[in-house]
Amino acid sequence: MDLYRGYGAQTGYLCGFPTTGVRWERAALTPDEVLSVSYIDWSYWLELSGGTRSPRRAAERIRDGHTPYGVSNDGFATMARMVGHGHLFPELIVASTGEPDARTVCVEGHARLTAYALAADALPPQMDVLLATSPDVAAWWAY
Repeated sequence: MDLYRGYGAQTGYLCGFPTTGVRWERAALTPDEVLSVSYIDWSYWLELSGGTRSPRRAAERIRDGHTPYGVSNDGFATMARMVGHGHLFPELIVASTGEPDARTVCVEGHARLTAYALAADALPPQMDVLLATSPDVAAWWAY
């Protein structure tokens, strides 16, 4: 993560993310799979999604005018308009334990994920993500 996006690997919300034994790969997801990725277990994303961690639910709440903690949703709306005009942003970084039916969580790219949910009809048939897989992801506090 530090090399790819310039984050300190063990700072902020990445504290506790596994640093060894993680399989990294590019994966192609359908729009439905992308929009099934969960937000991290963080207060802002919980509030935005009504406690569900679902970007789809967050998009509904944004459309209903919900502004968590009084924070404007204008950035999401701008990004969604860009997606509607065919723009895609850098790959999301997501993580899973790799178990069947395991949750996939957004490690990096929450704003982009939210914009994709707001512009779901404009998403291409497949989207690339960077996927981290390790059983140890389950021990990460944000998973």
